[in-house]
Amino acid sequence: MKLRKRPPTEGGHKANIHLYSNLYSNTHSDDLAGFYDHARAYGLPIPEVIADGKIHRFKVEGDKRGSKNGWYVYFSYPVAAGAVGSWKTGESYTWCSKSGKSLSQAEREALKRQYHQARIQRNREQEQNQQQAQAKAKGILSRAVAADPEHRYLVNKQIQPYNLKQYKDSVLAELRDIDGTLHSLQFIKPDGSKFFLKNGRIKGCFHAFGDLEGASVVHIAEGISTAATVHGWQKTPVLAAMNAGNLLPVGLAVRQAYPDIRIVFAGDNDRFNPAGNVGKDKATEAARICNGLVLLPEFPKGSTGTDWNDYFCQQAGGVSNE
Repeated sequence: MKLRKRPPTEGGHKANIHLYSNLYSNTHSDDLAGFYDHARAYGLPIPEVIADGKIHRFKVEGDKRGSKNGWYVYFSYPVAAGAVGSWKTGESYTWCSKSGKSLSQAEREALKRQYHQARIQRNREQEQNQQQAQAKAKGILSRAVAADPEHRYLVNKQIQPYNLKQYKDSVLAELRDIDGTLHSLQFIKPDGSKFFLKNGRIKGCFHAFGDLEGASVVHIAEGISTAATVHGWQKTPVLAAMNAGNLLPVGLAVRQAYPDIRIVFAGDNDRFNPAGNVGKDKATEAARICNGLVLLPEFPKGSTGTDWNDYFCQQAGGVSNE
């Protein structure tokens, strides 16, 4: 899972803590602070911690206003423990106030049962949200038209619309699973800003340029412009996984459905990222696990490009904004 860079702590900010019933009234503030610091270390600071053993949602820093992609659960019995994660990225991180070796068998069993119940609740809520998003995606797609080749985003990226759709002023990318089932949509504005349908499934889904059936090679890239660029260049089916963390889930889905196909991960070269070359690292990991290959763009000195769309735009003398 993607390890987020720890954000700076400002002014000794602490989570607001609500304690429910006498069962939770003896919760130690040090334990709660430890859980909050754990969440914050992964870039998922929780605005308030409700210690009732139930799943709670919150807005993740950097997400659009009104969204609640973050979730957490906190137990104070039999020991202080919890988990935090993001429905958007699929990441999750557990925490416990005691080391695994110091837990008694009874404590282990109790925590196991509580985590199991919390997982059932989380999965049930996620499934309901995703089903609603799926229905909304189908409705929007039914009203969409073929993307205008003169759409500013496509022109700026120097890519053909291929099978992309357009809804109002947004280019639409369809997020489907390996069976072709529509789950969500990505909207791309003329200025290149992007957002996904709220609560739509992303993990394991992709937008496909070209047909996998009968293909001997498939390329998997991150974004739409990169995938469209590689599709035009390699003349192979190319899947846009939408983010580096989704390269592996998409690759595994392809490998299971098409065991003999050659998979090439056309990764981003995030060489300027202070958190590390995430694009290269995720593509390399996915290739290792899926028995695939990695194809990374190399740029001349002075170039600010990071992906294959940047590479070809610069080769042609164009400007890439992604």
